[in-house]
Amino acid sequence: EIEKFFSSIDRESIQWKRDYAICECIYSTGLRISELTALDRWDVNLETLEFAVRGKWGKLRVVYLTDRAKIAITEYIWSRSDHFAPLFIRHNFSEADINSSLLDDNNVRLSRFFITNMVKSNWIKAGILKKMHAHTLRHSFATTLLTNWADIRIIQELLGHASITTTQVYTHVTNPKLREADQKCRQ
Repeated sequence: EIEKFFSSIDRESIQWKRDYAICECIYSTGLRISELTALDRWDVNLETLEFAVRGKWGKLRVVYLTDRAKIAITEYIWSRSDHFAPLFIRHNFSEADINSSLLDDNNVRLSRFFITNMVKSNWIKAGILKKMHAHTLRHSFATTLLTNWADIRIIQELLGHASITTTQVYTHVTNPKLREADQKCRQ
């Protein structure tokens, strides 16, 4: 479903490049939507594929981009001709307004509401009937790590969870994999 979701997002216009980059960034890093909306261009190191983010309760953590996310973010940034600091911005303004005093970083920054609706819209466009939220990409990040045998404590750190109990919510999806591994080890 994740692959189907990503393949359904067009990348022709600057808005679609942005939307694709947003989704890749969330899925690549496990960011919360509020963490993503707070990012500025200089926050993300596209050379080292890592950056620090301030999560809930002001807790600082390092997250890591995939090559796919790096490419998507780079293509989006190269498409922009503005001076705004936010990594992801709205594009419903005219070229003439870019340098006007009417627009500043705060009023071009995307909202959590916008991102949630954009992800839902692309989920529907992909023809996936399950209920979807932007946070589902964060869950998919964790589930992908679990199914590829990442340690739950590492996933806890990457997600910025204070308690391992919160992270364990993700294990219900992988129980068949865990059972299979357990049976193999006991043979």
